[in-house]
Amino acid sequence: MKKLCSVCDDSFEASSPIKYCSAECRNEALRSRQRSFNTRWASLQRILQKEKCDPRDPLWKFSHYASLIGSGICVFCESPIEGGIALDRENPSLGHTAANCPARSNPVCGWCNGIRSNRLTVDQMFRLKPLLVEFRKENKCQKLK
Repeated sequence: MKKLCSVCDDSFEASSPIKYCSAECRNEALRSRQRSFNTRWASLQRILQKEKCDPRDPLWKFSHYASLIGSGICVFCESPIEGGIALDRENPSLGHTAANCPARSNPVCGWCNGIRSNRLTVDQMFRLKPLLVEFRKENKCQKLK
């Protein structure tokens, strides 16, 4: 049966309910879903439930979350946010709360979040910012996550 790839619009043969012509298109569709605001919001809600975050915390409000990650650009390396909930916690040993996810350090990409982890402070990351921006530009053809 002839089908049309829902990512690249190429036609392909498939006998099952496959939507994509290749693994590359399937992965692109997955990345696209992960970048969607609704997917991130749903992921954050699951995390807040798991961490038993106070239901009165502003982070439960869609508008508060949207204000934190609305730009879609990492505050440290200035690259687009690819996936994940895009929130950095001031103190990684504490849960996700509005007080622990301040606006000054959000949104953050997975690459910078991984670099900071529990090794660097937010202030130290901002001091590294010029280098992080430079590294991202140097590696713009490579996937850094």
